[in-house]
Amino acid sequence: MTLPEDSFRGRYGFAREDVTLATWRTAPYMRWSFVNVAELVPSAAIEAAPGQTEPPLADAGWLLGEKIELSGGVTTAGTFLDSCDTDAFIVMK
Repeated sequence: MTLPEDSFRGRYGFAREDVTLATWRTAPYMRWSFVNVAELVPSAAIEAAPGQTEPPLADAGWLLGEKIELSGGVTTAGTFLDSCDTDAFIVMK
């Protein structure tokens, strides 16, 4: 049976009721739940102070090609992040 593209299951590949506090941080649910966390966890929007701006982000795409050593051998940071269902990561100095 093919589900309509506009249904929740058709769009995300799982039913909305499958996303619970027990599953929301695991694949495949995390991609939807982190964007919609307010539906799962009590949340409050906190605005930044007036006049405050963020500095521009540096392009760190080169980091994805960096070699990293794991217990199973050597891989790249990008390959490792793909294997972990990672959508984004932050590097801070």
